[in-house]
Amino acid sequence: GQQRFGRAAMDGSGKRLAQLAVQQHLRAAYGIKLKNRTGKRKASRSTAAGEGKVFGIPLHELPQVVCEYGNLPCFLVEACQYLEEHIQIEGLFRKSGSVVRLKTLKNKLDKGEKCLSSALPCDVAGLLKQFFRELPEPILPYKLQEALIKAQKLDSEERNSATLLISCLVNEGIIETLRYFFQFLKKVSLRSAENKMDSCNLAVIFAPNLLQLSEIEKISVHTEKKLRLQAGVLQTLIDHAEGIGQIPKFILEKIPSMLGIDDSASTPVLHNEQESEIETPSEHLRKRRQSIGVFSSMTPVMVTPNFKRKYPADSCQRLSSKKRRSIGNS
Repeated sequence: GQQRFGRAAMDGSGKRLAQLAVQQHLRAAYGIKLKNRTGKRKASRSTAAGEGKVFGIPLHELPQVVCEYGNLPCFLVEACQYLEEHIQIEGLFRKSGSVVRLKTLKNKLDKGEKCLSSALPCDVAGLLKQFFRELPEPILPYKLQEALIKAQKLDSEERNSATLLISCLVNEGIIETLRYFFQFLKKVSLRSAENKMDSCNLAVIFAPNLLQLSEIEKISVHTEKKLRLQAGVLQTLIDHAEGIGQIPKFILEKIPSMLGIDDSASTPVLHNEQESEIETPSEHLRKRRQSIGVFSSMTPVMVTPNFKRKYPADSCQRLSSKKRRSIGNS
């Protein structure tokens, strides 16, 4: 079976170690190095989040829903649930809604009005694309985009594995939204016999919205090639949505050796960087086990917070503003 991150009893330091192990494997196995690239953030209207604004607001500042995936933006869940009821419509997401209607709906949503249930499916689909496009930072962060692009140049099996491993590096608080939305897109693609929207078509449509190009890139001669690779990223994530954020067991098993534990040596010693003292491997491992658990006994885990109580997928249990702030700061 598979476990979610919280159930594996892994704390913050454990998550960082697991992500470090992922980065090392990406570099060693696929030659993919992560660069500290940061794109130009759009101006955030976060001060207006408390007034019910939906568009242009950081994900963690939006009204939240608690469901089986974790904490998700209310608007995203409501829009996806509505579109699931119309999942069979041909050209869903491809056919554009009315610009005038979209503007009206957006204004109503930003005023806190409930209006999705009476809207046309093509308009709600258009709002969903606009929602992602106007995020202050792309849901697939700039710092991971180059690595995701490189992964698409690998052979099929390696491409899938590398892409899913990179998804494990998405920050907590965003990974839940990413997994939920791509699971939704996969549901849409599985009805392609009716709606004509397979994973390839959906990827082409959402690439500009989820993996945003800079102004310089938009006028580059290489733009078309990059758009194809971006679509490849999305298609891989749609087709393998269930693996997003899942850290494989073989990665977790690398962590003891990363800590300097050498089974072949009888009495090696380790330097504690923080305390500038020497400790034995058993002492070092005991401290790590107390904080991150025994990695070698773990099954694959999901990068998601632990919820003692599950809610059905269609529940819309809103969190208090105080709770939302605590989630955003966690």
